[in-house]
Amino acid sequence: MRYEDIVTMYAASFLLAKKVAEKFGMEAAQEIIKEWGVELVTPLFEKTREELGLGKRTDLSVKEAQDVIIAFDKESEIMWDVVEETPDMIVTTLDKCPVKDACSLIGADGNEFCGKAFLTMATKMIETLNPKLKWVGEFEPDLNKPCRYVLSYK
Repeated sequence: MRYEDIVTMYAASFLLAKKVAEKFGMEAAQEIIKEWGVELVTPLFEKTREELGLGKRTDLSVKEAQDVIIAFDKESEIMWDVVEETPDMIVTTLDKCPVKDACSLIGADGNEFCGKAFLTMATKMIETLNPKLKWVGEFEPDLNKPCRYVLSYK
């Protein structure tokens, strides 16, 4: 899927979530984003893992999990920059972020949709690779600065 298509898909979903937030509160909207994301991404994530020859294993190392993330996003031209790497931890940033771009497109608060909802969904996806892993995103509200992500063991 092209980067622009991903931005459009997120923008449409976040716009719907904004409407849910207006009627039922931001917490309900964040829960919808989390559930939507897991249901949408899980089969795609599993396909990527299998394409890398990792099967359905749930004991991936930090490096193998990061390889799945990078391969998953590569088709959409989203490039992860590895800032620091050890056997137990990988720190990355994104060259461009479809979630931030989608929030900007519809005038949504990126911290509400990414920092509090999307990152939680992404963490659940990482746990499918290995429940002993954690993925912590440090949301950067400035659209011109990248967010920082740390993938490590719990």
